[in-house]
Amino acid sequence: MPEVLSPASGREAFTALKDRIAATPPNKTRTIMLSDAARRGVELAGLLGGADVSSHLPDLEATGLLPGIVEDLRLASHALFYRASVREHLPTPSSAGPRVPVELWDEVLMVRRDLLDTLGFGLRADPRAQDILARVRPGSSYLDHAQDLSTLADLAREHATALVTAMPGHFDPASIDRAETLATTMLDALGLTKDDVADDIDQRAWSLFLSLFGEARAALVFLWRNEPESLDRVPNTGNRRPPARPGRVPAEPTTPEAPTAAV
Repeated sequence: MPEVLSPASGREAFTALKDRIAATPPNKTRTIMLSDAARRGVELAGLLGGADVSSHLPDLEATGLLPGIVEDLRLASHALFYRASVREHLPTPSSAGPRVPVELWDEVLMVRRDLLDTLGFGLRADPRAQDILARVRPGSSYLDHAQDLSTLADLAREHATALVTAMPGHFDPASIDRAETLATTMLDALGLTKDDVADDIDQRAWSLFLSLFGEARAALVFLWRNEPESLDRVPNTGNRRPPARPGRVPAEPTTPEAPTAAV
């Protein structure tokens, strides 16, 4: 019977792997749904742990296969499924979601506006900072504003010394902690945490999963390299490569016309 993926089992797996996920470099390249990849990971772990393969594992480990790869891949698949389930239940950017207290919303709007104005002027010569601010300005929903405050706080902390020097009396370092506190309070009001909306966690979970999946898949491809029927059973992540750009069609050669005699 196929292994069942669920948010509950995924949360347990994610908790078990959280330190490894946090220590894994993020990988932003993904052209497949996390939940689809997780299902393929469970399928691959099942194949590698099957009776027809397990007897060959000592030989495969001698070739460099990571010890414990089957359990690691299974856990990573469940953790990835958990992250997918979290993302699917986030409020959409266009949705106001549950109402937050008016006083809190007013304070969020004021702090966000003040930081946008202060950082926009104080970092006007920094193209990277201006790019970050340009991406923050269009935010409109509760979730947007909570994430915006965290982004603005990070940017302000990164440039705090320069801002205090360049804008004495106009930039208050205390606004950084204030923005972070408001961001957390907003997420609490929405029933979310920073981890729930952290793209970085998803990227690191995907990166760990991808490395384990690649290791496990390479082992089966090696083992079944001379068995086409078995090899066809080995899943891939489902990543789609962009279609190759068509080559330029050479123009038809033309025969130059004979010069016209001058009259």
